[in-house]
Formats: sequence, C-alpha cells, structure tokens
Amino acid sequence: MNDPYQLFARNRPLRVAFLVNPRKTNDEVIDAIVDYCLYRWGGRLNPIVFTNGKTFQKEWWDFLKKYDPDAVISFVKLDEKLIREIDHRISPIILDYTGEEHLHIQRHLDGLLMLPHDDYNGRRGVPTKLAVFRTNQNTDTCVSSFLHRNFGVFDNQGWTERALQMITLKTVFEVNGQAGLAHALTTIGNERREHWMYPTEYLSLWTPMPDTQYDENHRCFCVIIGDTFKEFAYYWNRQLAVESYKRSSFNQLLVPTAFAENEEMQAAIQTWLYKQAPWDGGPTKIRFVSYSHTLQELEQFAQKMTPRLNMYSRCEVLKSPLIPALNEFHIFQENDQHYTALEETQVFSLNGPEDMFRVQEPENIKPFRWGKWMVDLKIEYKPQNYKHNVIGRDSFWKLPRHRAILQHMFRNHAARIVGSRMPSLLAGQENKAFTIEVPRENDIFFCIACQDAHYDFDDMRRNLKFKKFSDIATSQQGKNLRGLFGLFDNNFTNANWIFSEPFWMEVFDSYCPLESKSQTDLEALVKKALGPAQTVIVNTSIIEKVAAICHRYFKGRTEVEITKSHDDLEELCDKQFKTLKGKQSPRKRKKAMARMYDGELEYLVEKNILLMGLYPKCPNCGKKNWYLLDEAKKQSDCKHCLATFQLSPNDKWHYRLNSLLVRAIKAGDGTLPVLNALNHLFQDSRGSFILTSCKNIFDKKRKRDKPKIIGDADIFCIQNGRLIIGEVKSSQKSFDKTQIDSMVQIAKIMRPDSLIFAAPCKLPPKGNLRQTINQVASELQDLEIEVRWINTDERLEMSKMAREDLI
Repeated sequence: MNDPYQLFARNRPLRVAFLVNPRKTNDEVIDAIVDYCLYRWGGRLNPIVFTNGKTFQKEWWDFLKKYDPDAVISFVKLDEKLIREIDHRISPIILDYTGEEHLHIQRHLDGLLMLPHDDYNGRRGVPTKLAVFRTNQNTDTCVSSFLHRNFGVFDNQGWTERALQMITLKTVFEVNGQAGLAHALTTIGNERREHWMYPTEYLSLWTPMPDTQYDENHRCFCVIIGDTFKEFAYYWNRQLAVESYKRSSFNQLLVPTAFAENEEMQAAIQTWLYKQAPWDGGPTKIRFVSYSHTLQELEQFAQKMTPRLNMYSRCEVLKSPLIPALNEFHIFQENDQHYTALEETQVFSLNGPEDMFRVQEPENIKPFRWGKWMVDLKIEYKPQNYKHNVIGRDSFWKLPRHRAILQHMFRNHAARIVGSRMPSLLAGQENKAFTIEVPRENDIFFCIACQDAHYDFDDMRRNLKFKKFSDIATSQQGKNLRGLFGLFDNNFTNANWIFSEPFWMEVFDSYCPLESKSQTDLEALVKKALGPAQTVIVNTSIIEKVAAICHRYFKGRTEVEITKSHDDLEELCDKQFKTLKGKQSPRKRKKAMARMYDGELEYLVEKNILLMGLYPKCPNCGKKNWYLLDEAKKQSDCKHCLATFQLSPNDKWHYRLNSLLVRAIKAGDGTLPVLNALNHLFQDSRGSFILTSCKNIFDKKRKRDKPKIIGDADIFCIQNGRLIIGEVKSSQKSFDKTQIDSMVQIAKIMRPDSLIFAAPCKLPPKGNLRQTINQVASELQDLEIEVRWINTDERLEMSKMAREDLI
C-alpha cells in the first residue's frame, strides 16, 4: 500500500575544509588553496584547519562539527584512527589526500563556477564598480601573490573574458610590479564617490553558514602583516569569524612584510585604507595583527599606514591560531521558504517503486554554471511500523550519520547526512536527476548494524575495514513488546494515558495477584536450604540474585484467569476515591465514574485490552464458565462437564484482562519497563521518532551453522536523527555486569549517539551500579557516546509488581 509523501529541496554551495600542518607548509600549499577556491560559489568561506595528522585539538573538532564540511581535503597524511573519527563525526562525501611531494587537488568535487555579473554589483542598492587586476609572467611574485590572495585575479581563459565583457561598470588595472600596484591602490582610494567590488567578494554571496559568536576584534577592519603560513591562515579563517551578514564585504588585508616596510606601498595602502576601512559604516578603526613581528614593529607599521587623525589603530601580537567561534547551525528551519529547488512540486509514493525527481540549478548564480553544488533535502516522514507516533506538526526524516543508509536511499548518487541529520546530495549540470527510495524503518536499523559503506576510489577511507555485525533479529522480548504495544494502536499517547491512570493500574494489578512468596521470603528459604554452606559464599548478593530469579520465575506461574464483574470495578473505583487525600463530593465521584464507564472502559473493551463476556454457572456441575462475547450463545455447553444449559437474562457482564498484558505484568519480563523507557524518549523528541522492536545482535562467528548471539538491545531507536541503544530492566537489582559489558561492546562497534540504561525507580542508581555506569561513561567519552540513566517512573506509573522491586 502506497502512502504519499512530500519532498523539498534547497541548493547551497559545496563546503570544503582544508587540513594542514602549520609546521610543514609553504607557498605551494597557499596557492593550491587559493586557486581551488577562486571562482567557486562559497569558496572564500572554506576554512583551514590545523592538525598534525594524528588528532585535532578539541576546539578544532568543535569548529569542524559546526562548520560541517561536505568535503575534506588534507595536505598532510592522516593516521587511520583520525580518518575513522572524521568519517564518524563528520561523514564527508570525500576525504581526499593531496600528496606531500606533488600537490594535486582532485577536481571532481569543484564547487559551482561563479563569475562576475552586473546583478551581483550592488551593495545596499548602490551600483558598484568591479576592480579587475591583470598580471603577467613578468609580474613580481610578491605583487602577484598579494593580488591573488586579497582580491582575486582572473586568468585569461575564454569563459572568464566573456564574463568580464558583460560587466557594465569596471576598471582594469594592468599590474607589472610594485609601481603598478601602488598606482592601482591609489586610484581606488582617491575615487571617493565610487563604490568598489573585488572578485573575492562574490564568492561569499548567498552562502548559508552558521553565525559567529560576538567578538569585538572582528567588528573593525583588520590588517594582517607577515609572511608565515599562520598569518595567511588567520587572514583566511577570519572571513568566517565576522558576522554572517558582513562576510561578503571586503573587511581585511593581508600585507607582506616587504610592502609594510616600503614607503611607496605604505603611502598607497594608506590611501586605499582611508577609502576601504569604514567597511561597516561605523567609526574608522583598524586592527593590526601579526605572528612574526613584535608589538613595536607593528606600531611603527600602523603609524605609517594610518597617519590621518580620524583613524584609530590598535596593534596586537598573536600567539594562538584563529578558530572561528561558530554558533550551532540548523540548515533546516520550520516553514523555510528557500526549499524550492525542485523543478516542480511533487508528491511521491512511500514503499512504492523508486521515485524520480529533478532539481533546478541555483537561480542566483548566472550566467555561467559549471561544477558541483549541494542539494539539502526535506523528506516528509510518515511512520511505517508505529504510524500514530507523530509529533503534532510536520515531521521529516532525520537519520544518523551512517553512509550505508544513504546508499540504500539514493542509488549511485554521492550523498551525506548533514549536521541537521537530513540528507544532502551532490548535484551538477550533468547530474540533476535523482532516484529516491524511501527505506523501510527496519532496513534502516539493519544498515546501521550490519552493512558496510562504500567509498570512492580516491577516498582515504576506501581500504579501511569497519567492523559490523552479521545480522539482527527481533528478540522474544521484542515480540512481546510488539504485541503489547499493538493493543494500544502502537500509540505512546494511548499507552501513557492508560498506564498513568492510578485506577486502571489498580485494576490491572487486581487481575495479576502474586501467588508465590515475596522475594524476602525466598531469600530466607534459600539461606535455610544452604544451611552451614552459606558461610562459604563470601558475596551475599549471590543469594539475593538467586532469590530474585526464583521470584521472577514464580510470578509467571499462575495460570488461573481472573474475571471481574461491573460491580467489582465499581468497588475498586470507590476504594480508589477513598484513598485519595481530601473528601470527594458525590457529584465529582459520579462524574469520574461516568467518565470511566463511558470513555476509558469503552476504549479498553474496544481495543481488546479488557475482554468482555459472560461468566455463568453451570447448573449441572456448579462450575463457572467464561464465554467471550463473540462465543456466547443462548444454548451453551459447559466447558467442564459438557452439559448443555441455557444462559440466564440476569447474567452480568464480566471482564478479563488480555493475556499479553497479564504476562507483561505477572511474569516481570521487562516488557513494561521497555515500553516506559521508549515513551520517555518519545516525549523528549522534537521531530521524527523512528522505532524498532528489541533486537538480538549476532556476531560473525558461527557455531553449527547458527549465528552466535553476542547481546540484545532493548532500546534501538532514532530520536531526532540521533541513534540510541540501551538496556532496560524491571529493577536496578536485575542489572548484571556481563550484560552491561555486552552493551559497551555493541556500542563501540555501532557508535550510537547515546547509550542508556533504565529501570523503574524514583532515584538514580547508587552503589556498584552507579559506579559501573560512571566507568562506562568514562570509557566511551572519547568516542563521543553519551551514557545516561533514565528513571522510567518519571513518565509512566509502574504496576504494583514492579514497585515492589524498587530500591
């Protein structure tokens, strides 16, 4: 059966991060970065990240996760451990290594070409003039580098020439040496009424990026003086450190030491700064910074470049690299009007054949379009297994960062899960049509646990082996949970409504009396049976565990099915009201009784949670017989003596509790605590909540053609795109170190976002259990796996059986 869903798409530029070792860099690396980013949409906002090839500093990790690059290009050879961490934490489309001897950046991931156009030449509604710098083979290297790194220099290829010919307002400066450069800067500075633009300013237009945290140092024009790679990296990354709406403005200048010491260049830069420095319209302040010069040298440079009285300069010698302090960025926003990249609005069929869709080219980028860009997708989410559990608003697919899932959804298309946990596709002029197959929810969990991802031939991850499990299958507890949850229409709201009602919990408990001894009595019997031998047992908790096992076993041994009449339910209700604090007026009691009979009781009978029927006594043998409503006949046969008798019109309706619920409450198999923990996670979700039943996990080792079960996951779900696995018990005493170790082993392989432990209790765990959980949290901290405890009683009331086991 097909279920229609909607798809929305949004174009954005390709985000690239460059990994460098600041101690092993040269001008060749700088030129490679500048050349790669020039002409490319969003290229000026592709950052440089420092690494030694083995690890990142914590600040760089935080920056990378917030920047969320689509491609990572490394100029340094990376250790296998770091490659794995980049793959898990960021999951870029490609992780490329340029080589150390012969730098070569793969061009199959070039961003979308973006050349000047008259439609771009406007700032605040005022026409601007494009400054075009031309160099030749005889141009001084220092001059050429200065122009390329600061302003951008177009080559003489045919497509760039055609683009420049279409520009209405432009001035071409032929620069052959320092004199030509000084003349160009002076000319720009002296034309007071002109508003100028430079080629690099285009590269930041229409580029959605996370905003930065407020920093006074980045609100004024900045002059970086020096020739080291640290100065260039500071200059390059500072474009991300300014406020988002100012990133397309020219707000800084990288000056080599030779120019800062040259009188002719000092005068030219001074004239240019007087024109360019008030870039934000505020008071003219200029900040001079450097890694390689002393404070005294900086002050001398500043004095010669800013002699005018209305300019205020501040000098600072830098020590640590600039790491832009980005805020959290959410590409997906509710009712975002930018998701209009599809050629036409389409509605697709869920679980049907593969659907095709086409995206439009970015409308803002014109007239030349060549290269790659990204398409962020919003795919409407409609639950398949538990259809009623949808938050009361539009919900979209949010998935963990596992590449195998996308390879299942988009056949032969490069894609990744971005920071918002939504899919993003790599598009190009030759690849604007895509095939999508929305996967079944069970397939998603199978991909996460069992399937390997595939990488491009040039990718650094292509030869790595990622350990996976051989298979997963629904456990017996999962089947019990699926059956129990089905009684409530697979709806957490309905389950929460019933289980949080004290009266119905009292009713359910009355159907499941304990006919075995209490756990305390069983402990006494075990000690008595051991006799003098109990002195040999040093650990007294062994006796408690044996008693707990016996207790859980005998709780499920009662086979007598209990039947209650309407009068019995009224008596329980009356008893419940008497136990409440304060006196209840007859009017309130009557209203509550009416609600029970007219609403909740009717719902429970409709959903077969309470089975309605007759419970007559056979006049021949005197035994009572239970007849379900659908089985009752006027002439009925006794189920004991087989005699036929006639039902009396005075027989009253009786109710029995569904055996699934009886087993869950009486046997104490943990089904109810798992349901409670899942409800806790569901209530905390703010988007899609993808759920599967409890799973057995099988290792690759096999014995007698049967897979070996290495553990089971009571919780296996995706909350807001975050993968969560966990272990749930009916009491804190039931947790066993072997089971906890098994969950840790599973977590290390599966790499979930959260590992949870849960039990019905009022207080967090204490003693050995708390110490064990703290050790697990410390062990998994480096893997960025959150370990936490859930008190399931915070969400749903537990039955009397479970409450007896609380610590």
